[in-house]
Amino acid sequence: LELEEAAAAMERAVGSLIDLDDALERLEAQDPKLAEVATLRLFGGLDCRTIAEVVDRPLRTTEHHWTMAKQWLKTALR
Repeated sequence: LELEEAAAAMERAVGSLIDLDDALERLEAQDPKLAEVATLRLFGGLDCRTIAEVVDRPLRTTEHHWTMAKQWLKTALR
């Protein structure tokens, strides 16, 4: 039973990642800058300071973009 539970949990996790990727694609169509920050944060594991350096934007702007992207994704994934 534990193996079956683990397999089911893995399926849910993969489904969640696919849903997240789909939502990021929709966000990119609406606001590429928000999607870029979210992708670097969620899949790249970068913090906002590093993202700001990578995308060559002020830290404050990057933090704002991350806040907006998180809210957009929460709504999209409900």
